[in-house]
Amino acid sequence: MGGCCGTGSRHSENRPNGGTNNQYQPTLKEQGFVAPGGVGGRWPGGKVYFVIQINPQNVTLYQKVQTAIQKWNQWNQPHCVFIPAVETSTYYVNFIQNDMAPPTSHVGCWKTNNQFISLPTQYQNGTPLRVACILHEMMHCAGFTHEGFDVSTLINMNGIPLGSHDQFSLMKFGHFSNGVYQATQEAQQRADNGDIFSLGDLGAILRLYTNPKKHHGVWHKPCDLRKGCTKETCYCDNCGELPNGVNCGYHGDRQGHWTCCLNEQFESDCSTHPGYWHQKCQRSDCSSRNCYCKNCGNGCQYQGNNSHWSCCNRENKMSECPKTVYRN
Repeated sequence: MGGCCGTGSRHSENRPNGGTNNQYQPTLKEQGFVAPGGVGGRWPGGKVYFVIQINPQNVTLYQKVQTAIQKWNQWNQPHCVFIPAVETSTYYVNFIQNDMAPPTSHVGCWKTNNQFISLPTQYQNGTPLRVACILHEMMHCAGFTHEGFDVSTLINMNGIPLGSHDQFSLMKFGHFSNGVYQATQEAQQRADNGDIFSLGDLGAILRLYTNPKKHHGVWHKPCDLRKGCTKETCYCDNCGELPNGVNCGYHGDRQGHWTCCLNEQFESDCSTHPGYWHQKCQRSDCSSRNCYCKNCGNGCQYQGNNSHWSCCNRENKMSECPKTVYRN
């Protein structure tokens, strides 16, 4: 999944460098850029090298990009910083202007010099682009996707859904073609001034670039065997429904475990999966599309009847997730 935050998907036809509709604008392909898709890796050493390819004569947009970079580095150094690329930089992200499409970015580091953060001067309804939108795209570039899927903690840091329980997260802002933000009034007021980053955003970036193997779930204590717990069902309330409304996917010898990767060792690293393991449905009225037993849900896109990972929908519990920057 790419980092497009608008309504269009014709990225190969988008035209950067900001002319008007009456001026010819070279396509992204003609400029040597590749449309976003998939998830890259973390930026080595937390250093995001960049080049601003926006015409300095577009003072407003150019200064907004500089402001966004300044705010990012102010709040996220030293663990993740945007650094101007030099001649010896082998890969970097390009800030480009494209007034023909909504803001767009690749997700994560692709170790190439043709990935980009594409920005219009304004939305299609004439509303000026906001600094928060640029920072939102920079979050994509750092390795994060949109909020809202299977998040049980304030910080879901695996380069994936962020902000579901954090109303002030940058990843909860929308900047579609009409320029309307799908966020609270307070969050809108912070969109160009103030801290902008939520505590969840800052914590997620910090964890991604300092302790990437830390568990994103919670620890469930071992079952109280006096309560009659089985390998599939807990009656002592030490395991059960997660804060996101989905049942914990652990089936085992009633040991303590992490809800994210189901590891039974408290002192351990998390797996590369950013989501949660969903057990196969248990009720007869569950279908391949609808789950009523709460083993699946909360935005999971899986269709079928088997156990699966909520992030990539793979049915092999031991598989590696292709949708996380942690694999790099």
